[in-house]
Amino acid sequence: MPGGLEFHTSLDTSDMQAAVDRLADRANAAVELATRRGIAFFVGAAMAHAPVAKSVQAPRHVGGTLRRSIHIVEVTQIGPGRWLATAGPSVIYGRFRDLGGTIHAKNVPYLKFQIDGNWVQVESVTQTGSFYMEKALDDLEGAIEGIFATAWSEVMRA
Repeated sequence: MPGGLEFHTSLDTSDMQAAVDRLADRANAAVELATRRGIAFFVGAAMAHAPVAKSVQAPRHVGGTLRRSIHIVEVTQIGPGRWLATAGPSVIYGRFRDLGGTIHAKNVPYLKFQIDGNWVQVESVTQTGSFYMEKALDDLEGAIEGIFATAWSEVMRA
């Protein structure tokens, strides 16, 4: 520009970018920590709500197989700041005890089992669900905000 002034500026953003990258890493760590704590909370709640069978033959014996089978399956990062956690029972009847349904005799004419020490045989039996997983999810819903707030506070303070 003839007779004018040229004014050039530049900004070195390398320090700022490094700080943003560190903040993103810490945010991801906070989300991971909260996800891991959240799924652990869920598993504990599911175990607490899972029904426990009592043995007719040995009244002092309490089963607990379903309860003990509930575990964290995986915690996986699925994107920047995004984590997926899954948990559930490993016993084959876990979903049935949760949601309920009807069991039909298969490959035999009758189901045979004891009720109050007496043997019975039936073609099918319907069981009401206990909804222990839904109850655990309700518990988690009430606690998740605090779980995330604590994880963020711990990670961002470090």
